[in-house]
Amino acid sequence: MIVLLLPFGFVFTGTLQLHELQLLAIGLLGAAGWIRVVWRPSDLPWSVVVAPLPLFVVAAITALTSPYPSLSWTAAWQTAAYIGIFWLLAVQASRPAGRRDLLEVVTIVLIMAIAAYLIAVAMAWREWLAFGFPVATVPLRPLVSGGLALLPTWLADLVALLTPVVVAMLWSRGARVLAIILGAVGLGTILLTETRSVLLLILAMSAVTALLFLRARSGRGIVALVTTAAIALGIVGLIVVLGSARGLDEGRSSAYASAISRFAESPVVGSGPGTYAVKRMRDPVDTLEYLAFPDAHNVVLNTAAESGIVGLSGLFLTVALLGVAIRRSWRASADGRLIIAGALFGSAIFVGHSMVDVVAGVVGIVIIALAVLALAVTHEGDRASVADPLRPYLRIGLGTALLVVVLMSIPVIRTEGSIATIAAADGSSAGDPAATLTALRRVTDADRDLVPAWWAEMIAADAAGDVSGAIAAARQTTDLEGFGQEWLALATLTSRAGDQTTAREALTRATSGEAVDPLVQLNAAILLAAAGDRVGAEAAARRLLHAQPDIESVLARGPQALSEIVAGLRAGMATEALDAGDHARAFLIALSGEDRDLADALVGRVGSARLAPDPRILVDAWFGSERARVDLESAALADPSPERLLWAWRVAAHACDSAAAERWSRALEIINGSRPTMPTALGMTPAFQGRILPPRYPTFVWRLEYPLRRYVNGTWVYTLGRSSCSAAVGG
Repeated sequence: MIVLLLPFGFVFTGTLQLHELQLLAIGLLGAAGWIRVVWRPSDLPWSVVVAPLPLFVVAAITALTSPYPSLSWTAAWQTAAYIGIFWLLAVQASRPAGRRDLLEVVTIVLIMAIAAYLIAVAMAWREWLAFGFPVATVPLRPLVSGGLALLPTWLADLVALLTPVVVAMLWSRGARVLAIILGAVGLGTILLTETRSVLLLILAMSAVTALLFLRARSGRGIVALVTTAAIALGIVGLIVVLGSARGLDEGRSSAYASAISRFAESPVVGSGPGTYAVKRMRDPVDTLEYLAFPDAHNVVLNTAAESGIVGLSGLFLTVALLGVAIRRSWRASADGRLIIAGALFGSAIFVGHSMVDVVAGVVGIVIIALAVLALAVTHEGDRASVADPLRPYLRIGLGTALLVVVLMSIPVIRTEGSIATIAAADGSSAGDPAATLTALRRVTDADRDLVPAWWAEMIAADAAGDVSGAIAAARQTTDLEGFGQEWLALATLTSRAGDQTTAREALTRATSGEAVDPLVQLNAAILLAAAGDRVGAEAAARRLLHAQPDIESVLARGPQALSEIVAGLRAGMATEALDAGDHARAFLIALSGEDRDLADALVGRVGSARLAPDPRILVDAWFGSERARVDLESAALADPSPERLLWAWRVAAHACDSAAAERWSRALEIINGSRPTMPTALGMTPAFQGRILPPRYPTFVWRLEYPLRRYVNGTWVYTLGRSSCSAAVGG
């Protein structure tokens, strides 16, 4: 079941059916754990039973005060489910046969995860070399995929968590050569994932372990061995960290700032479990890519944001009680200390990584972490004292908590029913919008905080001709969440209703902030131009060109006023980009506008500067020179940087060479994890149902993919695609 749950993320639900399967799986496992511990609390030491309860108590308390109960009660319920699973695993780990079985299970998971990833890496590298790229250019983390664990980062978490305890198990059974091999393979796998924070945590934990080992043992040979190993690991770690092309921040500072803001707004109880993501959607961010985050990339800050001081108190109390349980287990199990030490080593890396990243992103990894923790807090033959005077009180407390869990399940089931209604309405709104609207209003009456339901109601009301109802629903989305596209929907609806003042105010809110949403800017430019605000329309068009410099390739099928504005801005925007050192944007603006004179002028301004690719070759290749195109592709093969590959793909697509475009697109997918796209069509909803949402929304925030029909009537939308000829001719 763990292996099956690995690809089904807490964040990436994929489909409604997988979402429901995920909840059913953890619900049944969690219920089994709760029933077992309530029935026989003496099967576990009191510290193991009590340790997770503070987390549950603070989750329930803060969910009661949350303005987003649909999210908070589900998050609190999931916390209860994970607690039950932890108890179930702890019971298993406390029995000799069960402990051996559990160790073998985690070994199987580790081997399967590593093998699946290494096979995928080998196949990607084989494909890369078959394209003709040099061996020295094979990329780390190809396809940006972690195999069973979805992402390389999560795979690194899984490997770092499991490898120490599995190596300890093999070592204790005398299979020391196999243990060394598995340890080396695990470290190599983490190096391939290029997860720098995990690698640095491994180095830090290795240093601490070495110091403790040296303190217990003395001998020059051991000192030399440990020192050599530490130096080797340090060199490898520095190579990976310094050689990585990725930035070190990647939105973390912004995520931390949002968490601090939430804590400042409600320092005692926070905004409620599971609410960080939705509250963040209105926060200022540097780039749209960092808008939708599932948590604060720091477990302490995230707890402070969602549950305040109450939540932090519960977290620290749970950690303290787990420390008591680990200390007791260590003292009582001299023979099993090696495995306990391995479990602690992996758990420390996992917890340390949770201070800088999203580590609990996959249900299967959470269960694996609970299994490793269960191995650390128990030992073989571990049982509570039969004469424990606290046992009756413990049973009463656990029974009361279980009753709360049962009551908590009621709003969770209702919310899941609401999500199913949204999914069904999404497919039927075009055929019978009035009936769909009635069903959705029942949902929003029951779940006033459920943003996807309000958005779907807005679409249905608009389709049914109820403009005032659509505006009311749009206002709810801006009140509850309020990111750019929700304000844009309100602006579009109020503009159509003749309320230009409100439309202007909504447009201002939609376009404010540093992060530029090209869809919002596209519609802002169109609405402002229609209202006679040429200055405002040009400002929005400038932001549009900055965010989507190749947008002009599809604007011919849109409003003429917008095409004229963008054409008038083309030369100035391209020159500004070139002067700012952004050569790729400059040439993309010129070439997407099919402006040979401007492109030649840019080449002249660049002069003798050494750029990749060569601007003269690029421009000639774009405008039909086969020799220049051969030179461009040869340079990309010899030095396959993302920028060279991207231009080779664009030129091939522009030339309608589908085979070449597919080859370069696949090469970019191998090194970047996704295929490149360009604007391929422009149209107006509802006839045109393309969508461009901020990356990862709403899946990261609401854990579902619905509604699919995103925009109200009159919203201009463009699609992004890879079709070579359609991209070249604008649809």
